[in-house]
Amino acid sequence: MKNFPYLVSFEVPGFLTTHPSSSIKLLSPVEGEPGKWFDQVFFDATNSIGKKFYPILRLSDGEYQALFGRRSWNSEDRITTNILRLAQHFRDWLRRGRGIYAFTEGVYSSGVYDGHEVQAIRKALTDSIMLAFSKGRVALHLNVIPGRPFCEQYFKDIDSLIDQLSLKFGADNYCPFYFVYAMLLGPYANRLYSARSILVVHSATGEKQSRITASLLRLGAARVRWVTISKDRSCFDVLSLSDLDLSMEICLVGGGLGKGNLIPQLAGFKGPVIDAGYVLECYADERLKFCRVYCASDTEWLERGVNNVFDLNI
Repeated sequence: MKNFPYLVSFEVPGFLTTHPSSSIKLLSPVEGEPGKWFDQVFFDATNSIGKKFYPILRLSDGEYQALFGRRSWNSEDRITTNILRLAQHFRDWLRRGRGIYAFTEGVYSSGVYDGHEVQAIRKALTDSIMLAFSKGRVALHLNVIPGRPFCEQYFKDIDSLIDQLSLKFGADNYCPFYFVYAMLLGPYANRLYSARSILVVHSATGEKQSRITASLLRLGAARVRWVTISKDRSCFDVLSLSDLDLSMEICLVGGGLGKGNLIPQLAGFKGPVIDAGYVLECYADERLKFCRVYCASDTEWLERGVNNVFDLNI
C-alpha cells in the first residue's frame, strides 16, 4: 500500500476501554497516535465554523462497490465465505442487472439505480472525493479487525485511486472512517453541538425527523433546520437554494451514495459539512448505536456489561 505504508494500533478517545487497540488496526499514511489525530480532526472541523466550507466524506464498502464494482473475493476471508459471496453476487446480477442497489441491511435504503446511471454516480463520487481531499477530509474505511475480514479486497483500489487523482494526500486531509462515528456519537458530540445551529440534509419526515431533531437538541444544539431530500434518488437530487440556510454552523448530510451529488452543492456553507448517514439513523433510534463499533461509547457499553465489543458479532 503505497499511500498507507503503516499498520498502526487504532484508538479513539471515549472508546479506549471497550474498543481496545489490541483488537483493531489501521492502515495509515503516518506513524503516531490515532488519539492525537482524532483531536486534530475535531479541532479542524470546529475551527472551520463561520470561516470556510469543510467537507468530511465517508467511504466504506458501499461506496467502494459503487466506485470499483463488486469485488467478491476477499483473500483474508474463508474460501466458503468467498464462494457464498460469489453466488450472492451472481444471484443479484441475474435479478437486477448491472445497476446499484445501495442499502444498509435492516436499517435503510439509499437508492436503486439502473446500469445506465452507474457512470454518472461514479463520476459524482470521484469529484466529491477530490473536493473533500482539497477542502476537508476523506474518511476512508481502512481498519482491519483480525479474524473479521470486511472490505480488504478494495484497499488496493483505494491506493490506486489516490495516485490517479494526483492530489496532495496525508494525515491532514484523510482520516479513519470511524472517527466520524466517534465524533458525532461519543463524548465529543456535546462539545461539537453545544449552542450550535445545525442544518440537516436528509430524507426523514414526520416522527423520524422529530426524533433526530430531539436527539440533536439533547446533545446541546441551539436549533435545527432541515432540507428534505428524496428517499431513493439522492444521487440526482437538486437542493433548493431557497431552503439552504447558510447561516447555520454545522451541516449533517445523510444521503447514502447521493453524498457525491449533495456535498458539492453545499460548497457555499461556511463550516463542517459532515457525511453522517448512519449517525442520523442512530439519532432516530438509539438502539442502532449498539449494532456497529464506535457508535456507543465506553460508558454505554460498560453499562451493558460489555468490556470488549470485538467479542460481539456486530
